[in-house]
Amino acid sequence: MKDKIAVIVNDNGELTELTDKCKLKIIVKKENEWEVINTKDIVMDSDIKINNIRKIILEIVDFLDDCKIIVLKNILGIGYHMLDSLNFIIWESEGIISQELLNDIISEESNRSNSLKEKKESYIKNEGNNNYSIDLIEALKTNEN
Repeated sequence: MKDKIAVIVNDNGELTELTDKCKLKIIVKKENEWEVINTKDIVMDSDIKINNIRKIILEIVDFLDDCKIIVLKNILGIGYHMLDSLNFIIWESEGIISQELLNDIISEESNRSNSLKEKKESYIKNEGNNNYSIDLIEALKTNEN
């Protein structure tokens, strides 16, 4: 997993919602420090129409490129639905972005990714010659958790 996170912040550097005037910052971990590599201003009024929300969300997605983790104060409705359906990982938090928060998010996502991989490996078996088998009973048991 690439150590890259997008954050939605206000002018004071605090996490905020997309319904406010805000900045979208892409932050990358270089060595042991997090560094902002790109910034985009976003203006989304609370009385904006759905078509305009979709347009802004698609602009955000284009801007994010290969960054799949987004951290903001709160997101609801069509914004959440669109980002979720495009397989973005959405974290909600409050306050000012800290190195510790960014490190915790990357750590949690790495652990979650490894856990999902281990679960999948427990019921998908490689039989050789590009043949795979799935133990459906084990898959159902694993996915109940």
